[in-house]
Amino acid sequence: MKFSTDPPGPPQNPSVSETGRTWALVSWLPPSTDRGNLSAISKYVITALPQAFNSDGGLQISSETGLLQNGRGSGSNSSCVEVECETHVVEVPGNETTSNLTGLVPALQYTLAISAFSNGSRLQSAPSESTTFTTLLHGRWELLSTTLPQLPTLV
Repeated sequence: MKFSTDPPGPPQNPSVSETGRTWALVSWLPPSTDRGNLSAISKYVITALPQAFNSDGGLQISSETGLLQNGRGSGSNSSCVEVECETHVVEVPGNETTSNLTGLVPALQYTLAISAFSNGSRLQSAPSESTTFTTLLHGRWELLSTTLPQLPTLV
């Protein structure tokens, strides 16, 4: 079996269809051109950066990991004083195109991008286009379960 030495194309149309306080449901399409066969995609890597990381002018590709990161590199950021701002990196098997990101901070905006890997995870695509989403301040069910004040009874 001969393996391609060309990396796959980037995943297409990343989107966030639902969010909660600490999670987001992400989906995407496989690369439109993988320079080989789609079964060769061994995994996808989703990188979600808290918006506080992007305050210095944007995102870049890490020369060490090849993944999306903030302009200052990885690690803590002085603009993330009140909340724990950490980059979320999730690996997803190559035959799946959805993932539930968990452990996110409520009411915080994130930017995410997805990379595809092939040839036993040795070849990496360029990142997908980035997309932005915001987690909820309150969970959907928390808002619905809030008790309303009692109305006065007419006598």
